[in-house]
Amino acid sequence: MKLSLLPITGLVLLAMAPLASAQSSGTSPMPCCAPPSAAAAQKADTAKSDAKTKVQKATVTIDHGYQPSQVVVKAGRPVELTLHRKEASGCGDVVQFPGLGIKKTLKPGETAVVKFTPKKSGSIAFTCGMSMYKGEITVR
Repeated sequence: MKLSLLPITGLVLLAMAPLASAQSSGTSPMPCCAPPSAAAAQKADTAKSDAKTKVQKATVTIDHGYQPSQVVVKAGRPVELTLHRKEASGCGDVVQFPGLGIKKTLKPGETAVVKFTPKKSGSIAFTCGMSMYKGEITVR
């Protein structure tokens, strides 16, 4: 019995088409496998959006500074910023958003959620209680 490779070759080409398309557009088809860049470690991509509620969610880890120190969100949509204090000591016990009138106190290992809806584009600063740790939410 003789098998034809033509149908199998066609299937392989069809299966690889999305990969070639992703490579030509500059995006990785498997973002989990791409090594993180140093810039990506300090700057968050646009906050992830929950498709049902349109809530933009992002997490900032407090560990002798804010990681990431910048979060990008869209105006007019609710934001849920989760703050997780990893450090056992340091300035991370207080996180304040002066422009929003919000102040949270966190113990080591504790998590707090800040919820707000930015109305217009601009930036919203957040700092520790002594303004040594600095972060920014960029609203577009």
